[in-house]
Amino acid sequence: WCDAVLLGRGPETPAVVIIEMKDWDTAGDRPGPRESLIEHRGSLVLHPSDQVRGYTEYCQLFHSAVLADRAAVAGCVYFTQSAELEPYRGGPHAALAAHYPLFSNKPADVEGGLVPFIASRLTTPDRDFAERFERGTYQQDRNLIRQVSTAIRKSTSPAFVLLDEQRRGFEECMRAIDRLLASADPTEKLAVIIEGPPGSGKSVIAAQLWAALADDTRIGGPIVVTTTTGCQRSNWEALFKSTGRAVAKGIVKGANKYNPGLYGARVKADRLSGDTITIASWRENLTHHAARGRRNRAPDNSFAVSIVDEAHALIDPTAPNAEGVSPSGWSMHAGPQAWHIIRASRVSIFLMDGEQSYRDNETTTPGRIADYAREQGVADVEVISLADQQFRCGGSTEYVRWMEDTLQLGPPDRPTGLAWRRTPGNPKGRFIFEVVDSPL
Repeated sequence: WCDAVLLGRGPETPAVVIIEMKDWDTAGDRPGPRESLIEHRGSLVLHPSDQVRGYTEYCQLFHSAVLADRAAVAGCVYFTQSAELEPYRGGPHAALAAHYPLFSNKPADVEGGLVPFIASRLTTPDRDFAERFERGTYQQDRNLIRQVSTAIRKSTSPAFVLLDEQRRGFEECMRAIDRLLASADPTEKLAVIIEGPPGSGKSVIAAQLWAALADDTRIGGPIVVTTTTGCQRSNWEALFKSTGRAVAKGIVKGANKYNPGLYGARVKADRLSGDTITIASWRENLTHHAARGRRNRAPDNSFAVSIVDEAHALIDPTAPNAEGVSPSGWSMHAGPQAWHIIRASRVSIFLMDGEQSYRDNETTTPGRIADYAREQGVADVEVISLADQQFRCGGSTEYVRWMEDTLQLGPPDRPTGLAWRRTPGNPKGRFIFEVVDSPL
């Protein structure tokens, strides 16, 4: 996250000043082609002011103490060297740098810029607010969330439109959620598995589920889309940004965020103090972590709904052959990600392709998810199938099946044939592949 957060009270409300520090040599740097890109040491990188803008907007929109106290949030960049910052302040970056200013360690820049910037925003201490901020949790501003929901539901973009069996899958999932919300037991949980092959439209269902639930007044807690890879996270953020709202980063959560706080440094420290901590003992590790009175970074049921896309890629350290595979930012000693998602969510929706997997520790099966759900009190796991649905390759299930057979990727019990469709005009079932200069 950011390098420094200063807390106190401003002229009217509690206030937060976020500072991003850069130990950069800016000699030779030039303005970039866009507001958010700067040429640093010959390469295009994210402009530091845009970086601090992201932190500031996230804090404004999703920090419980900031929302409750209506705190003012500002941000700036401080270069720890005697940097030349004109390229960062001019050209396409002028408006960005004016809103999120940059300061070097030159005395004139510090005394005439950084100090007045902070002093004008933090006028007196506010210990109570600082403590509330430190204890703060992720929270959504539901008014803004509903604006995004409305934009998605009214969108005519193919990325948001449900077709055919996608509509059935969506309605079946909503039916299960309606039953849960009608329950008199507020601790009751629900787990739903939506299975389908690539191209069956799982991501469209995920987007529409999020939009419908975000607009549902019966649901009071955060509703998030959970991702399993950085690339997937970027795609989802871009999709939400396309609605014209600046809340994408808070709507999308990486699966690593469900770790209760059992990180590598703490595992190492506990081992040095004489504790035995192994991957196989992950349940005992969590009990030990809680017994030490440490803060849970992802408390039980802290999310109302988690919609997990590409759930087959969730990390499961207990999967066969998983030991020894690098953890991709997840503490293997904390146990399976799917288990924690169910623990931290009242409703967990897993969209997945049971035939896919990545590395040996990035292999979560429907059966494992069902086991983890039952362990945490979910009596019946809803399973919704999108089998044989295809919205890629021109919607041709026949072509996809032929390709699977050709590459020997189909189910082992399915009869295969390498010939393409046999017709009177093509009795041998030849498939013609040509590379042409133009489709005309």
